[in-house]
Amino acid sequence: MALVRSGRPRLVVMRSGGRLAMLRALRLFACVAMRRKWAALLLAAPMATSVGCQAVSEPLRARYPDLPAEAQSVPFAVVEALVAPMSALEEARSTVLRTPREWDEYWTAFHAHVDPAPPATPFEGDVLVVALGMRFSGGYSVEIEGVFDTPSARYVAALEIMPGDDCMVTQALTAPATAVRVPPSPLPVTFLHRTEARPCG
Repeated sequence: MALVRSGRPRLVVMRSGGRLAMLRALRLFACVAMRRKWAALLLAAPMATSVGCQAVSEPLRARYPDLPAEAQSVPFAVVEALVAPMSALEEARSTVLRTPREWDEYWTAFHAHVDPAPPATPFEGDVLVVALGMRFSGGYSVEIEGVFDTPSARYVAALEIMPGDDCMVTQALTAPATAVRVPPSPLPVTFLHRTEARPCG
């Protein structure tokens, strides 16, 4: 089994190798096609972008032991307009927005403390959102470390960052939230959360 990538992706099947090799090559072929399609879209957007379709790194797998062995990373792009230490989302939530209506409703809720709220950007692809809910001081943030697919589910690795004991923080209510745009998928989504305290000294 061999995969040839020159011009448009082509799959070349050879007699050597077995069924497992064929499945691996077919999966890589699909990943190459997805990367080309979404890299063009995501790289053109005014967002920080991560494009990949590969095995999960060992350090990341160690941080998220519940991630299945067969998980593969997928492209994602941070939606900067939905990243803030002080959103209007007082309740914690982790969800996927799959329709324009869900996108508009979340956008409105996120910017509810701003009058007038900024106009929503066009909805494209699925959007994964993680909001920590209310925190009683500054120094908190949240980020999505990776998005991964298996044949049966999509997984989101989400990190909550909290201030270390040596940090001086603002004594004000905050509500950190983040969001990333990913290629659309009908797979059920599982959020894997971890917390890390970061010292300031």
